[in-house]
Amino acid sequence: MGRRGSDPAVLEGDSEPDGRPPSGAADGHDSLAYPRRRHVLDRLLAHGGRMELSELADEIAAVEHTATDEVPNGQAKLVRLDLHHSHVPKLVNAGVLEYESESGLIELDDADRAKRLLEAWDDAHERRSP
Repeated sequence: MGRRGSDPAVLEGDSEPDGRPPSGAADGHDSLAYPRRRHVLDRLLAHGGRMELSELADEIAAVEHTATDEVPNGQAKLVRLDLHHSHVPKLVNAGVLEYESESGLIELDDADRAKRLLEAWDDAHERRSP
């Protein structure tokens, strides 16, 4: 397939707008610190590990707007741009995804690893809940 990262799940260079590491950075799950990245893995797992970027963006926009019946006009495009320029490259660099930017095809590098990452994230954050 296309570009592929080899770094473990922890990502360098992720930060909040004020420069702080994202919440969850201390526990080694930086690649999943942002909900959209978890949505990416969840949606890919639900679709057999392969999706086109536009389809993935449509589904994530819908997931993020469950409080309303309709996704706001243009929201899927904003999600697609955010995925293309930010979240997908971070997951590629972490070795979780492969991405063909010309065709827009995104594929899980290892579905079992993606499941383990999501489970580890859930386990770590359930223990922190009051």
